Amino acid sequence: MANPLAFHIDIESKTITKALDIIAHAGYTLYEPTKIRRKAKAESDASIIKAKGDINVSRLQRQALYRLANLETIHQKNINQITEKALKNLHESGKPIDQQVDTDWVRKYFNFSQDISNEEMQNIWSKVLSGEFIRNGSYSYKTMSILANMRQDDANLFSRICGYTAIVGGGRKVPLIFPDPSEAKYSNGTFSFEDLQHLESLGLIHFNSISGFKLTVGSAKTIPVQCGNEIYVINTNEEKIEFAVGEVLMTREAQELFQVVNAEPFSKLIEIVTQKWITPGRSLVRIDR
Repeated sequence: MANPLAFHIDIESKTITKALDIIAHAGYTLYEPTKIRRKAKAESDASIIKAKGDINVSRLQRQALYRLANLETIHQKNINQITEKALKNLHESGKPIDQQVDTDWVRKYFNFSQDISNEEMQNIWSKVLSGEFIRNGSYSYKTMSILANMRQDDANLFSRICGYTAIVGGGRKVPLIFPDPSEAKYSNGTFSFEDLQHLESLGLIHFNSISGFKLTVGSAKTIPVQCGNEIYVINTNEEKIEFAVGEVLMTREAQELFQVVNAEPFSKLIEIVTQKWITPGRSLVRIDR
């Protein structure tokens, strides 16, 4: 069987076959010869429109038919492009498909993503699909709804927030965004008040410019903290451990999207951790891997 994908992978591999089966069961049959399919569809649409002898088709109806044909062609092109990227992600991950992937979720996913033609946003959407295939339940409907309303500029701004984010306790993503005392900006002028308000309006963060937020970690004596690719451990004997985490918290949906944006870690993030979190009685140790 000829490989219809734009990149070289084994289309008959168990993982890729399973992924295509799930997509097909959701109502999306992909990778028929695209040009043939589009030509046949165009000819079919044209024959309907030209059949004036049998059906009285008004000018407005012809416009509607053309519009629907063009719109669905755009949707199919976007779906194919995003799916190809997702299959490539799956192939490169080497991980199996989760047996519990929900076809209702897949159907909803394509309803959200079919309008996305921007390549960078398609890359993000493809990671959502491949991530859900690997681990069912990774991305909620609300998360996809938020992503569907994001432009590339929004994704870039959120990516910058992710660059200032430490991962605490093995999973919780904690942005370290503190006000700059010298001006009405945050984290040395990286973010404006308006930037953070905008991200809050999208449903990505909670923003409290008055009192900020605190994170309670319980009674663990060692707390792992990941800053970019580096892992540290905070040691303490405190019974109740609290960290001041600045004026931004990620929503649950942002925690999910953290995995799929291309965030460049802030090079001095560990300095913020040291300054804000390492108080008397606490020590910070880097873990070599």
